[in-house]
Amino acid sequence: MEHTRKPLISLLLPTRKRVHLVRRLLKSLEDTVSTLDNVEVILYVDEDDTESQAISHPSIRLKRIVGTPGTTMGTIFNESFGHAEGRYIMLLNDDMVFRTRNWDLRVISAFEGFKDDIGFVYGNDLDQGKAVPTFPILSRRVCEIMGEVCPPEYRNLHIESHLIDIFKELERLGYKRIVYLDDVIFEHLHHVVGKAEMDETYRGKKDPLMDERLFVSLSERRKAIAKTLALYIEGKYRLEEKEFEFSTVLFVFDHKAKGLGRTLNRLFELYDAGYTDVVVVKKKGVTHVITGGRNIKVVDAESEGEFLQKGIASAGHRLVVLLSPGVIPGESIYQRSKELFKDGNAGLVGFRIINERTGGVHHAGVCFFRDQDGLWATHIYRGIPGGEPVVARPRTLQAVGGGCVVVDRTLVEGLHIQGVSPELYELAISATVKRKKGKIVYLPDVTLYRVDDSIYGDCETLLTASPQLKGLCEGLMEEDLEAVLKQDGYELKRLNGVYSVLGHAPSTD
Repeated sequence: MEHTRKPLISLLLPTRKRVHLVRRLLKSLEDTVSTLDNVEVILYVDEDDTESQAISHPSIRLKRIVGTPGTTMGTIFNESFGHAEGRYIMLLNDDMVFRTRNWDLRVISAFEGFKDDIGFVYGNDLDQGKAVPTFPILSRRVCEIMGEVCPPEYRNLHIESHLIDIFKELERLGYKRIVYLDDVIFEHLHHVVGKAEMDETYRGKKDPLMDERLFVSLSERRKAIAKTLALYIEGKYRLEEKEFEFSTVLFVFDHKAKGLGRTLNRLFELYDAGYTDVVVVKKKGVTHVITGGRNIKVVDAESEGEFLQKGIASAGHRLVVLLSPGVIPGESIYQRSKELFKDGNAGLVGFRIINERTGGVHHAGVCFFRDQDGLWATHIYRGIPGGEPVVARPRTLQAVGGGCVVVDRTLVEGLHIQGVSPELYELAISATVKRKKGKIVYLPDVTLYRVDDSIYGDCETLLTASPQLKGLCEGLMEEDLEAVLKQDGYELKRLNGVYSVLGHAPSTD
């Protein structure tokens, strides 16, 4: 079904192995909403729940996120919000149905009473009623001010209590912004009230005491958010609107990674200067990522393969910088890349990266060679002085990397790799871009510095690195190391078919 405009209301719907309930909910949505143009559904399903992944609806705008089983509900809602386009955000359970016709118009009308969009709306669930906002509705503006929908640490419970408590605190500051719609029915068909059978999903609910303790511990945080909302209402707090052209995705595999703090601080400066929005993809369990009060998206990943998938999926713009801790980005990444992509001269761009401590080359491009063990990838000229003329030469290559690349997201959307270690992500991206006929460029007039000594994917055999990586490169990547070196006046000398040394090519004069 064609939709004529962006949705006004985004419905965030996590589900697990309840296809029949989701279909019932979607049918009730179709039957009650005034127009389907007003809504979209962001469906969050687990990667081991293939039946739920196949859920679709011919007339409802539906986006699907595939995540890791056991992800906290707080993280699920925050990730789903990153894909939402609506002005208003509603948090759902799959065991509810919409009962009231034109409920969307009632919700929109309630928010229209607050010209600044600072409001909290909920309907009657026919169980808790006014006492508990089982299915809360917030504005996008409130989520942007908070920097999230809710704290990601919430496992299952008390998210709605956390949110309404913020608005109760706001009411104590003199601003009544809670609207309860008693005659708008969002029925909660829960097993506790005899409206559903006990199932695996209900049984899998995590320890409620954890969420109770978290709720208590966040009391001061809720008061602080309420004060910020009050300042916004009074016109004393300005949420700066930024129109970015780039998304920068920072992969945090280890919160103790050398240079992480410097990389983050530099990203914050670039964010504040309007160059890029920022997505931090962190290992699940790494809980401390400082955002400096900025509207920065933080996404959890559990497996190595998930980092790249979630990073690309969470990027909000076509041009995406993929960055590792320890690489210090600069304005020139965005300025020069923009020129190349605008003219259609690139699908993937890499840069000259220098080891800050030694002054030697960390990355000047990736080439391929073959020996008796198979096809290998290697970073050319690693370790030579960063000012050598050979690393100042622009090139079109088969692969780039080194911890910072810029890619056209449309060329790598849907790329999901398993068994590929993080240092080989860029090789997988290069293969994917090449297969789609994208141009891969090494851009030496942009020089970046790396503060650690990571080898980062140097000289990896594609036969042993990963079967999936081998599949991406099979029949695609050609031996080019000798040809590239020859262009630069060098030759590769083989010893016993395995070892190679670099020497000056013989003169052709």
